[in-house]
Parts: sequence; C-alpha cells; structure tokens
Amino acid sequence: MTQTFYNLDRLKVCYRVSRTLWDEIKDSKEFNKGIFKCTRVLNGDGEVTVTVKIPKRITKTRETVFGTLKVKSDEVINNADERYAWFTVDNKVLYTDNENINVSQLLTQLRDSFWMVFNNVSQAEVALDVDFDAAAAIFKVIRMHKEPILIMGRTITDPDETIESLTCELKTSETEFKSMELRFKCEGSKHQFYIYDKKKEIQRHRKNYILNHYKTNPETLYRMEVRLDTDRARAAAKKQRMSDEKWMYEYLLNPVNLEQTWGTASKEYIRIRRDRRHIYNVFEYIQMLGICNGVSFCHIPF
Repeated sequence: MTQTFYNLDRLKVCYRVSRTLWDEIKDSKEFNKGIFKCTRVLNGDGEVTVTVKIPKRITKTRETVFGTLKVKSDEVINNADERYAWFTVDNKVLYTDNENINVSQLLTQLRDSFWMVFNNVSQAEVALDVDFDAAAAIFKVIRMHKEPILIMGRTITDPDETIESLTCELKTSETEFKSMELRFKCEGSKHQFYIYDKKKEIQRHRKNYILNHYKTNPETLYRMEVRLDTDRARAAAKKQRMSDEKWMYEYLLNPVNLEQTWGTASKEYIRIRRDRRHIYNVFEYIQMLGICNGVSFCHIPF
C-alpha cells in the first residue's frame, strides 16, 4: 500500500509593523515579546533580522527556534509610520511532534505580541511525499496518456508535443542514472509545481527530523510540492470566500485540510479530464492507473 504524507513545508508571512517597533528592535540585541525570546542576528543595509525562539517553559523540552522576522527600513508605507515585516516559520517546527508547539496558535501570539497587522501570505509550499518514484510516474502519465491532460491550462493531446512550461532534469553519474526532477512553471513566475527525490535531499541536508516525524524510513521517498506565491495564495482564499489570513489558518495550518489544499493547487499545473464530471489531480490519476509501485524512469518507453 502506498504511503502518503501531506505537509506544509514552508510559510512566509508579510505583516505591517509600526515605526515604534522598528525603532525598538533595531537598537536591541536581545529582548522579549510576549512569550517569545528574541535575538537580533543581523543589523546592516537598513535591514534587521530577528531570531524568534519559544522558551523551554512553553515547549517543556528545550528552547526552540520558531522562525525569523525581517524588517527593512526602506520598505515604508503610510507616510513612513509603518513598515513591512516578513516572518518565516522554521522548517523543523513544521515537522514537530511536540504537542506544546502549535504553529497556528504561536503565529497568532507572535502577531499580537509584536502589534503586527497581517498583510499577506508571501510564500507557502504544500507537499505530498510518497514512497514511489513520482517523477517517473508523472512522466509516464504525460507520455502514455489516453485522456486529455491540461498542463498550465493548456490541453495536451499529443504525447510528443513540446510542453514549454515543463522542465525535466536528469540526475546522473558517470556510471548510472540517479533520479529525475520535474518542474511545472510559467516564465517569470515564482509559483511552481516541483517533483523531486526527497530522500536524497533529506540525506544531503541532514533533515532526519522529517523521517522522525513520519515514523518510517521508506527506501524511496519522492516529493510533489506546490509552491505558492502571493497571487496564488490570494486566489485560493478568494475561491474559498475567505480573507487571506483566515485561509492561511484554515487551509495551510490546519492539517485536516492540507490534502484538499494540495489537490486543488496541483490542478492549476496538471490535471487529467476523463469527462466533464471527472477531473483528477495527477496523484489521483496515478493511483487510478495503478502505477504507484515499481515504476522508474528506466522502465518508461520513449
């Protein structure tokens, strides 16, 4: 049976902060805000970067980095009374099993403690990890499909047709093929759909905390990752008839809705239409065809 893991892998949020806060943090090396312990780690070129930590009394284990807050002096709004600030949640926190670390609640506390106003979701990456070669499986779907495939809104009926929005990169050594990566991306856009060998990345960057979170160590682990920019996040919120902030809490930070978020977002890049009533995201289609197991790039006919 195929193992699947849905995760929020990256979240960067833009806030508006008062000039008073800017003056406070740019001159303070260490300070507390609400429950958070803060350390200024960079102060130059008109930018301040603050590491925000969750104290041991909250985590019940050890002091933990919650993320980083960046404020730029030249990013001013409202006649210089406010500035933009960007908070990026630390990747390890997004995979924690510590029940005392609730990212949704902590973000609310961070916003209120710093007297910030939510502005927009700057970046979000929603991932589906699977225990089979997803790049090869998707490549096979594209090359051997019978039903119409829509890639970036364009219907592909000829398997040999050039797909300008799709990049295929082969990872090889002198003696063997190692892996394949796929990227669906519009020219000049930050949003994309990225499929790659996650197991190799975990090993290369020592991200074993991800496998610890999964409580398993599959031989193969591929990631299908939707990378959303501000425009895509805002469009998703509008589709749900929600404010951007409410959508962030409901559809990015609520694990119950991550599968829906990934499925809806991935259809923006590639979807398969059997008829007017049956439109599948690529993972649904792979499951339906039963090509989850045993597929590799070497087994795909050209």
